[in-house]
Order: sequence, then C-alpha cells, then structure tokens
Amino acid sequence: MKTALRLLVPALALVLTACVKPPTGPEPPAKPDSCCHGTLVVLPYDSVSGDLLVGASVRVQKQQGDYSQTKTVEAGGAVFTGLCPGTYALRIAREHCAVRELTVTLECNESAVVHTALLCESGSSDSCCHGVVSVVVTDSLRHAPASGVVVRIWRRGNLVEQHEARQGVATFDGLCPGEYVLEVVGEGYVPKELPLRLECNDRREVHVLLSPRQHECCEGVLEIVVRDSSEEPVVNALVRLWRNGAVVAEARTDSRGVVRFAHLCKGVYGVSIHHEDYLPKEFQVELGCNQALERRVFLESRSGEDRCCSGALTVLVLDAQSRQPLAQAMVRLWVGNTVKAMLATSIDGKARFEHLCAGTYAISVHRGDDYRPYELTFQLECNEQLSLTVLLQRR
Repeated sequence: MKTALRLLVPALALVLTACVKPPTGPEPPAKPDSCCHGTLVVLPYDSVSGDLLVGASVRVQKQQGDYSQTKTVEAGGAVFTGLCPGTYALRIAREHCAVRELTVTLECNESAVVHTALLCESGSSDSCCHGVVSVVVTDSLRHAPASGVVVRIWRRGNLVEQHEARQGVATFDGLCPGEYVLEVVGEGYVPKELPLRLECNDRREVHVLLSPRQHECCEGVLEIVVRDSSEEPVVNALVRLWRNGAVVAEARTDSRGVVRFAHLCKGVYGVSIHHEDYLPKEFQVELGCNQALERRVFLESRSGEDRCCSGALTVLVLDAQSRQPLAQAMVRLWVGNTVKAMLATSIDGKARFEHLCAGTYAISVHRGDDYRPYELTFQLECNEQLSLTVLLQRR
C-alpha cells in the first residue's frame, strides 16, 4: 500500500503541473506616447540692439489640442518640454515692446529653437526710430496687386517683422535708421530681395514687380463642386483657398455649384467653404505638379441653433488723439485661447469678420511699436451685426 502511495503522489504532481499555467508576471504598463518628448526654446530679442529680452512673457498653445503654457524668458530663453507633434501658436509680450505672434510646427520628438525680433521703445535716444516703409507689390504680367504675398524685413540677418500684402500693400513702422533687406515671396512668383537704407524717421514707398514662375509646377487646377445633402448645387457659397496661413484666392460658386482655381503650384492647400444656410466646411487638398484635381463637397443644412452663425463683426481702428483711421493694424479674433481669424485694417481703418456664430469672443489689436496694444472681450448675439470702435493710444 505504501508503495502504491509513493507512486501515486509523483503522478498527481505531474498532472497538476501540466494543468496549471505557469505565471507570466504582470502586464507591462502601457508605453507613453513616444513622440511627446519635443522641446521648444524661444529666444526673443530687441530688433535694434539684438539683446535677449529677459523677462518677456511667452505663451505656447497647441492648435487643435489642450496644451497651453506661459513662461518667462530667462538667460537661456523660455524652454518648453514634453511637446507632442503638431502646430503651436506662440504669443510673446513685453512691456514697451510690440506683441509678436507666430506659429511653429514640431515633428516627432523634435527640438526647435525660435529666434524672433520684437520692436521695442527705449527712451528719447530712439527719437529717430519712427521710420515707415510701405511696400507695394504688383504682378508684372497683370499689372494688378499680387495676391498671397508675404513681405519680410530683415536687419543684420535677423527678421524684424513680416506682413501679408493686403490688396498688394504691406506697411512697416517704428523703423530705426540703418541698412535693411526686403524679402518678397508669393505663391507662384519668383521671390525677390531688395536692399533698403533708412535715414532718421524716413518714410519710404517701395514698388516691387513680381514675375510669375514659368514651367515650375505652377499650372495646377483645382475645381470644387459643392452640393447639399440632396446632391443639388449650392450656389453663391464662398470658397477660400489657403496656403501658409494666407488666403491665396477666393471665389463664389456659380449656378452649377462649381468654383475653379487655376495656376496653382504643387503643394498642400487648405479649403474653407461658407454659406449662410449651411454648416461651414474645411479640408485640405494636395496638388501634384501641374495636376488638375476635382473635389466634390457635401454641405449639411444648419439646424435652428446653427442658423445663429451669420453674425459679423466690423472693427474700426482710430488714433485716440486725432481720431484718424489707422491702416495696417493687425486685428486678431479669439475664441478662448485660439485665434479664429486675423485681418489687417484697410485704408479706412476697418477689418470685418463674417460667418460668426453666437458666443463669447475677444479681439486683440496691434500696430507697430508706436501704439499700445488693445484687447477686448465681447458677446455676440444670434446673427448680430456688431461694430466696435477701437482707439489706440500712442506710447
């Protein structure tokens, strides 16, 4: 009997061993996003002296994301870590300096350094720093204002400021005497650089002729066909074509619900479509070299609540003392911490934003370093047509 038991115990042990799954240990923790270790260093400097602006406030906010941080510039700049891929909006401010806003795009775990110039006032010694340069950009073939053009002004290899040429004109003010370089670039045009020398409080108008590019993948065509949910044409929809943050072209759909853009260069474009009876739509398209592309887009009718999205805001910017209109003031429309739209005031001092839904908005207004920036929060009611007058105080 004892012999039988001695044989039975090892046999049972073998059976139990075969039936019990060996331990595998705890599940490994989920790996954090391996692409969210990016770093951004922001180094703002005085556009005249080249000195680092210690104490400046830098806000970094991710577009289409919830990341938002504000830091103060120290000796090594303002350092932001743990950044995921995407596009970030930067806002740099310092007392007695013009506010600077720009965007930067980071790839996976990219480390980037941004050097940016601010126009600052530094006392009576800068009484010669009120120079003004107006750049008038014309298409050399059409003899009409060139569209989608950005003008940059450089000094000592540093970018002082840049503006989109609205209706073919870009104006820079608060410039000190010295040597500058004007850089003019535009979609479908050969870029151009021009040296410029300014004297004390000089006022200059510079005319630039841009030549369209020839045979360089700039004969692409994009046709947008806009339909409603019943596949009926949507007539008179406003279609805008964007590239690098600027409107390249805009047009309204015809009786067939079609709009056509020609002479487009190779690359990625943004498309926005607005109509008062339909929900707005935005998307991207990529054009190959001289490609002809058609996109069919279907718009959804607005519900009762969405019919409150035909509001408009007109901002009139005036000099607080003379009450004269101020052209080329930069007006930004904010929803929360996000810039919804950005316009420069026209020659009559006005900027108009359309297709606005009911809600709470804010505007920020900047015009060079001669004027103090202005900010205001306001409420827009259903389809309200609101007009605001902004009085900018000289510094």
